[in-house]
Amino acid sequence: MMSRLRNRGACRHGSMIISLATFEHLPKRVGGLAEAATSIGESLARDNEVMVFMPSHGIHKTERDFKVKKYGKFKITAGPSPFEVTVYEMDRNGVRVFLLSDDVLDHPDVYFPRETLTAKLVHFAHAFPAAINLIMGREGKRPDVAHINDWHCVLGGAVAKKYLRIPMVYTIHRICREKIAVDEMERAGLREFIDPECIEVSKEGIMFNLETFGCRVCDYLTTVSYTYLNEEWRTLFGEYAGKATYVWNGMDFSFWDPARLEDAGKPETSGAPLSCANTDWTMAFSTSTWGVSTWNRKASTTCSQPHRCFWMGNCRAQTE
Repeated sequence: MMSRLRNRGACRHGSMIISLATFEHLPKRVGGLAEAATSIGESLARDNEVMVFMPSHGIHKTERDFKVKKYGKFKITAGPSPFEVTVYEMDRNGVRVFLLSDDVLDHPDVYFPRETLTAKLVHFAHAFPAAINLIMGREGKRPDVAHINDWHCVLGGAVAKKYLRIPMVYTIHRICREKIAVDEMERAGLREFIDPECIEVSKEGIMFNLETFGCRVCDYLTTVSYTYLNEEWRTLFGEYAGKATYVWNGMDFSFWDPARLEDAGKPETSGAPLSCANTDWTMAFSTSTWGVSTWNRKASTTCSQPHRCFWMGNCRAQTE
């Protein structure tokens, strides 16, 4: 996938310039998206130049541990009146994080209230490609790809793809089937992106399915595991066969290495005891086969040393 998206930009040979759009990134955390987006960016930054773009959520005013500096500003039209957007930059573990700030994007709550979230969506749709354009003008750097994380950033990815010719990879971390009113898009100056195939009529009115639109407009569609891809193949991903795939989410092999376990290489059986590689042990696995209670029981009975367990679920009743 990456080789097909690569072009010859102003980046060192063999690497890429990756723009990553997300509504959560550490230190702003609501749920797992913050951890995933942060880890993805930092992992990619080992061999590539990564630029993260997100609404500021007021981070530039509250976070003192990061040296946030003003990068530049521009104006957007996301309704009847123009808004001035200020771009702030901070560095986090080798990743350039750009915070997009205006009266709407600075709201400290990421997803609530709903009216504010809708306003953030449309402001980010204009501000994300405009911020990239600002960097292109100043540094001559054009991202090779826009990695769009979840439905909140889909409209921004679509604008960047159309006007900046940046290929779009869309990752669905969790299917939500979220929608926005068609008239909201029209008022925000996004009428040209209203795909008739994504319009749904419901009790809420005439709505635009952002998730469906993201799947249709992206160049590649990914999700967080083979299991999730397979489980939702008939309901969603199968409609995009040929460009839908998966990238394992949440596994850092620099920290979790099964080869280091005492029983590495031995056949796995349902009755095999768990191995304790060290006193600060992390189990990372799917709970879909055995369930949390079974793993808790085996961990407590077979590990004589102190250990830590991090459970990674998929928001389904049987595993949560």
